[in-house]
Amino acid sequence: MVRKITCRRAAGAALLAGMVLVFAAAGCGASKFQHIGETAADFRQHVVQADEPVLVEFFKGGCPTCWMLDGTLDQLADEYKGRMKFVSFEMMRPYFAVTCPEIQKRHRIAYYPTIVLFIKGEEKQRWILDYGIDHYRQVLDEVAGGPVVQSQDVKKPDVKKPDAAELELKEFLGDL
Repeated sequence: MVRKITCRRAAGAALLAGMVLVFAAAGCGASKFQHIGETAADFRQHVVQADEPVLVEFFKGGCPTCWMLDGTLDQLADEYKGRMKFVSFEMMRPYFAVTCPEIQKRHRIAYYPTIVLFIKGEEKQRWILDYGIDHYRQVLDEVAGGPVVQSQDVKKPDVKKPDAAELELKEFLGDL
């Protein structure tokens, strides 16, 4: 028996395939964050034993809400580079398998993304599903002393001095 493929079925299959690809690729952690592995030993080495403050992104692979935060986290990593450590820890696989139950339980990670600031191995601040960059900056400024602005990013505005004709016109218009 030959099965007829309708446009509706083909469109549905294409939509489903596209969704699978998007969710499989999304939410892989901020690209400027160091991926530190998935074990308690990795976590201890890179976070608990760190000398500098550490901002940790706990994420779920394939998580669209994590993917939406990646740009914000990458921007923070640029702004505070050299004064803090930025790491990501894949807490859950796209198919809902927890990678490290010990860390998940100890740090009460239930929602993704969860961002936690650790200082000397202790939690200082936690953000859950928070996409506002200024919420992070308020705390990071206290810890790291404010963002560093790269000289190439700072653009001086072009200030044009008005000539005599422009001044006369401004005076004239001001009198109306």
